[in-house]
Amino acid sequence: MTSPRILLIEDDLSARAAFEKVLRKAGYDVRAAGRGEDGLAEIARQAFDLVLTDFKLPGLSGLDLISRLRASHPTLPVIMMTAHGTTETAIEATKLGAYEYLVKPFEPDELLDLVASVVQQARLTSEKVALGELGAAARSLVGNSRVMQNIYKQIGRIAATPVAVLIRGETGTGKELVARAIYQH
Repeated sequence: MTSPRILLIEDDLSARAAFEKVLRKAGYDVRAAGRGEDGLAEIARQAFDLVLTDFKLPGLSGLDLISRLRASHPTLPVIMMTAHGTTETAIEATKLGAYEYLVKPFEPDELLDLVASVVQQARLTSEKVALGELGAAARSLVGNSRVMQNIYKQIGRIAATPVAVLIRGETGTGKELVARAIYQH
């Protein structure tokens, strides 16, 4: 498995160097940019597992960056960092699609815990789930009974709507596979 790739967008050189050092020491593949526009150019060149961006950037702001990323890369998680934390900024960043909002200064362990959690969740949601036949791989929903066909139809109906879903069932019944299938479709 390759190291998770993180794009760090921070205009303060000393803060950028410190964040890069902490993330690289933890085993992440880090690319850095000082402007939002440069970050978008990096994303156009290569795939990333996570974007860490400052709120105040020269040119394109962190909020504008999040907005553009949601349009072009809707599943790419973004963590916004700022030393100018206000309630309005936090709400706006979250509404635009920021996964999390960190107020500077923060502890390196706080950053690393959050990054690990976001990367893990992003990898889980990007794993493909197949709707397969009996004898298919362990990461697929299997079966062609009437009940399973009904589940497949429900996945299709639910996936087309912007609603929250509660999936219940006994341990080992495939709740996580159903959740991934809904997310992916």
